[in-house]
Amino acid sequence: MKKRSDVFALAMAMIVVAAAAYYHADAWAWRGNGQGPAPCMLYDTSNSEVVTVTGVVKRSGPGTGGMVVDDGTQVVTVYGIGPVWYWRSLGIARPGIGDKVTVEAYSVELSNGSYRLIAKAVTVGQGYIELRDGVSGRPAWWMQGRGRKGGLSGCPYNMNRR
Repeated sequence: MKKRSDVFALAMAMIVVAAAAYYHADAWAWRGNGQGPAPCMLYDTSNSEVVTVTGVVKRSGPGTGGMVVDDGTQVVTVYGIGPVWYWRSLGIARPGIGDKVTVEAYSVELSNGSYRLIAKAVTVGQGYIELRDGVSGRPAWWMQGRGRKGGLSGCPYNMNRR
């Protein structure tokens, strides 16, 4: 009898976890796609220098922490290249390993004194994509939301104030 109640308790716990995951899926989905910080995070770009990096993508994709580009002299990581769905919506292939890219990026100082390159625009092949508003620094996909409960409007992050 004890074994049956243990199985029942485990089954109920699994149902609760599955229901929570389903219920919160939209909230978790905007948090990113493995490309470094969540795609809605804001950086103060007002005093940031814009740098250009041209090179070959060495690492990119979910779980890589940014797009790593080798310019022949140094290897740099560029963050904030945007969610896959945004690239697809514009009909531009997102950079992959071995692709030659030119990235315009803001060199942003974080609150801890370190710097991070945040993509402003990317050229890959014949495709060019603006990723940030030139005045506010907001991501171009901001508020598009893909039909999800108000989109990204509730994004609480500002990376410079971490």
